[in-house]
Amino acid sequence: MNVWYDLSSPQAWELYIRQDTILNDTVKVEALAKTEFLQNAKLSQTNGRSTPVSVNPDQFISIDLNHPVANVDTSLIRMYEDTLRIPVQAFLEIDSLKPRSVKLRTAWKEGLPYEFEALPGAFQDIFGLQSDTIKAVYRAELRKTFGNLNLKIEGFQADTNYVVQLLQGETLVDELQVSGVETFEKAYKGLRPGDYSVKIIVDLNANGRWDSGNYNMKIQPEVIITKKLETLRANWDVESVISL
Repeated sequence: MNVWYDLSSPQAWELYIRQDTILNDTVKVEALAKTEFLQNAKLSQTNGRSTPVSVNPDQFISIDLNHPVANVDTSLIRMYEDTLRIPVQAFLEIDSLKPRSVKLRTAWKEGLPYEFEALPGAFQDIFGLQSDTIKAVYRAELRKTFGNLNLKIEGFQADTNYVVQLLQGETLVDELQVSGVETFEKAYKGLRPGDYSVKIIVDLNANGRWDSGNYNMKIQPEVIITKKLETLRANWDVESVISL
């Protein structure tokens, strides 16, 4: 767990770690001068590569930085399509769930290469630090190399909260909180071929995560239901219906 903070003056503070109403730990943070941090700190990309990055044309690409991002200056962003370097519009937004990441979208055309360039100052972090030049090369893959999944889950109780997770192996692909419905449906386009499963958490306390219960308070662990789906193949649609 990383905790980022920005105080106006050096001062010690404490971080309390709780699970619901139970205090699990307390971390004491020493007072550190912000000026010392800024002398050596630098905002930079953490997932940069010198070789082209393959892009799913139906999804965004993530630009990851080492500090939480506070602002993106789109006037300092350049993006080019094809080897002719045709200028195209890039759409960027800070990821609300991962503040150190910026989502990049454009009207990807299958099979074509793209060049991305962020000029100095395009990204600014919560400390006011600005990025240097960031460059990346992408190639949009063919849609026929991906598959589509139409997921339907029946048997929910409308007065109960659930967490629905789509996983490929151990990798979390999507996570949603569901409530107020008896049937849930979602279409996933452009998934990579492979084996997927759905994990359903009966989220009784509506906190958006699985809770292990409490022996002393006689609270049972929240129920988890896992279902394996039909193998997804390239250029294939899978219709998956789960009945609880």
